Amino acid sequence: MDDVALERCLQQHGDAVRSYLCGMGVALDMVDDLAQEAFVDYYFQADRRPEEVAELVWIKGIARNKARGLFRSRGRQAALRERFARHLEHTACPSALVADDSMLDQLVRCLDRLSSDEREVLERYYTGDEGAASIGASIGRSAAAVRMAMMRLRDQLRRCVTAAGQQT
Repeated sequence: MDDVALERCLQQHGDAVRSYLCGMGVALDMVDDLAQEAFVDYYFQADRRPEEVAELVWIKGIARNKARGLFRSRGRQAALRERFARHLEHTACPSALVADDSMLDQLVRCLDRLSSDEREVLERYYTGDEGAASIGASIGRSAAAVRMAMMRLRDQLRRCVTAAGQQT
């Protein structure tokens, strides 16, 4: 594949590949990076595509594999953060535990101010091991809408806990 063919390929399929990645739930700030990686891989391996497979289908397959790799890596990072947090719970000094308890109490009060639907979404996301797509399907919203709601709820809780901490 030469540079002219790559430019044609990017113009023809760039938007479709980006849309495909968005539809898979890739964060918007990562879509362009993954699409670029997919096109670069295709550039160096175009000769591996069987003739009966459409160019766009092949590139989407590469993009899908890139997205899955990203999801796996983020899952491993989340698991490591969880293990680290559990470790810190067991090794924290008593003064840190007192501070954590007051912050936890503030968080519980802030959670009580949320609607039952908002609390349910938070609980399902963080304790039910469900993703945004699964939650969204069950409540009639898109995965992107659930992720946006999660972002807003986290921000709301952060502001509530911070404000409660400043009042004490």
